[in-house]
Amino acid sequence: MNFATGKPAEIVAGRACGKCSLCCKVIAIDEIDKPPGAWCSDCAPGKGGCKIYETRPDSCRHFLCRWLLEPGLGDEWFPANSKLVVSLQYEGNRIAISVDPAFPNRWREQPFYSQIKKWAEIGAEKSAQVVVNIGKRVIVVLPNKEIDLGMVETGDRIMVGELKLPEGMPRDWRAWIRKASDVPPDERNNSTR
Repeated sequence: MNFATGKPAEIVAGRACGKCSLCCKVIAIDEIDKPPGAWCSDCAPGKGGCKIYETRPDSCRHFLCRWLLEPGLGDEWFPANSKLVVSLQYEGNRIAISVDPAFPNRWREQPFYSQIKKWAEIGAEKSAQVVVNIGKRVIVVLPNKEIDLGMVETGDRIMVGELKLPEGMPRDWRAWIRKASDVPPDERNNSTR
């Protein structure tokens, strides 16, 4: 889905992964137990990328970063240079910015930070989430603050809610983790890390 138009996304003309394989480092691949923030053992960064491209896991086969799909994300967002991989999760209800752990503060630099905060403002209005992933560490970005949730494990749920404040008070939100062990079995396939 395209951020701006809501239409099915297509790869932007002239864009390709090329020398970039950062998703193979920053994204978790459950099928092969690859944690976020560590290079996939089947990736040869800078030397052709995926060594098992034809038989790669389904989650890899279906993954396209938002830089490939969003014309509004300029060349500065190219993951190999920005050290950030932007993706949509949970049917577009979460924007995830996965950061190369070797550059943990890159998301706070401009022009990235101001765009991430804009997404947080839009997300708050639509009950969507904006999260920054640095390995297993998750930071929820809200219009008025960031909340560092610390380490979030596979199966944990990231929860965000607006606080009910007296009229006239500025809007505020909270974020918390619902541990996988506290999620009933019938909800476990919905909105996990």
